[in-house]
Amino acid sequence: TRRQGLELALDGHRGDFAWNVGYSYLQATYESTLTLHSPANSSADAAGDIQVRPGNRLPLNPNHNLRLRLDYAPGPWALGASLVVVGAQYAQGDANNQDANGKLPGYAVVNLDGHYRLDREWELLGKINNLFDRRYDGMAILGQNFFRGPGGSFDAGSAAPEQFRSPGAPRGIWLGLRYTWPQH
Repeated sequence: TRRQGLELALDGHRGDFAWNVGYSYLQATYESTLTLHSPANSSADAAGDIQVRPGNRLPLNPNHNLRLRLDYAPGPWALGASLVVVGAQYAQGDANNQDANGKLPGYAVVNLDGHYRLDREWELLGKINNLFDRRYDGMAILGQNFFRGPGGSFDAGSAAPEQFRSPGAPRGIWLGLRYTWPQH
């Protein structure tokens, strides 16, 4: 395999504002021809094998990752926002990039956080992940689905290949109170 890429990071501040940008481009590919056993791949032969060629993308390695962060801290309180963008990627088991299900789509989520210093020891904290409750899948794997019987029951005779996706985290909200022991 070959992994080459580019990574950029920029940050700065002006007055009460601070910002950070991080971007990475990853080109992770196979360099040689090989045969892999992947019976749940729709392009597999009768023996369950797939042919991987030079240039095929490695599964679970998105080309693009972007993270943007902005903070505003004018005094005893601070607010922050971040944007996380992840590009499309192939499912585990799709090393030849030929499965009929195609790539797992990319996604973007927005997160917010903040804190307010009540005094020297006490601080109120808050955080919202996935602000817009975006539904997305974080990863995928090819496999056999044996639960295709009536009402989703187990039925080995009706098993079929499927792309199983892992859902990303839904909106999450946290509130907290932090106490810092005084330093003497």
